[in-house]
Amino acid sequence: MRLPAIVALLLPIVVLTACSESTPGDAEQAPPPAIEADAAASQAERTFEPEPWVGPSDGSWDYGDVGYGNTWEGRLSDYRLTTVGLPEFGPLIDAKVEATGTFHIERHQDRGYYDSILDDLRFGFTPGNAHWEKHDESYGLRTRTTCAQPLIAVGDTTECRVTFAAPTEEMQDFRWWLNGSSIAAWPGQTTD
Repeated sequence: MRLPAIVALLLPIVVLTACSESTPGDAEQAPPPAIEADAAASQAERTFEPEPWVGPSDGSWDYGDVGYGNTWEGRLSDYRLTTVGLPEFGPLIDAKVEATGTFHIERHQDRGYYDSILDDLRFGFTPGNAHWEKHDESYGLRTRTTCAQPLIAVGDTTECRVTFAAPTEEMQDFRWWLNGSSIAAWPGQTTD
């Protein structure tokens, strides 16, 4: 008589477990919809808005190779380059800001060495305000360069944008570097 009594006691437990759609651990894994909505709202409130930064509007230098508005023509390059407009500044993020310069590029010859503008031209950033002494010679060479047309034929032109992130104190009087030449970023940087 004891066996039927034990089966009678266990039968409702087995039936309830078999009929249930979830396992006991599922209830802990899926929060109710109200909690999910609160978590999504909390995540939306935490979106990061970078602080806008207004940089300098002109600069100067003690020396330079190619003044603002003048054309650079490297002796071993297939391209000529002229600075177009003032640098643009991105938002302030972690005490750094991105400076972006725009350049007009013309292919004036084809010596057969490089097809792509980015293979021929090596851009860099040289900090202003005499902050260069705290950097090694590779500082400023990790620029991001994009060209509207990276491959152009002789006689064609395009525009390229060069971007570099640096501390804000290095932005006043900075200049661009190109294949070993200092290129003006500001109208006040002349070679008169």
